[in-house]
Amino acid sequence: TEVLAEHEILQDKQVMEEFFEELHDGDLATYGFEQTRENLMMGAVDRLLISEDLRKDVVVYDCPGGRTEYDFIDTTAEQSSFDCPDGTTVEGEREDAIEHLIQLADQRGSETIFVSTDFEKGEQLLNAFGGVAGILRYSTGV
Repeated sequence: TEVLAEHEILQDKQVMEEFFEELHDGDLATYGFEQTRENLMMGAVDRLLISEDLRKDVVVYDCPGGRTEYDFIDTTAEQSSFDCPDGTTVEGEREDAIEHLIQLADQRGSETIFVSTDFEKGEQLLNAFGGVAGILRYSTGV
């Protein structure tokens, strides 16, 4: 099992190296809940990168006129209502952020990779990029 764990960290390191290369020299990196989610919706994410230590929920607010808003919050945070652009206040549906993102990824054929925080770039995914990132199939400008 130790060999397997080392192999998994090696894979995590490789995918994070690729993410950082795209971030600095390419245009196939996305990060943060909002941008990554938007790219997933477009079907543009090749690999969804989620930190193993991510503990977040997403609250989905359905506003009138078919507009949907999302809030990315700590699992321990209180959920508040949301004021829609038309002045309506709505209560949201709360769900686990990881499940929410994996469902989108599965529907669009994106691979989901859980990244360990046991190495520097894996820790950076959690602390600097909000624990959610992606390597894109094509550039979207998002």
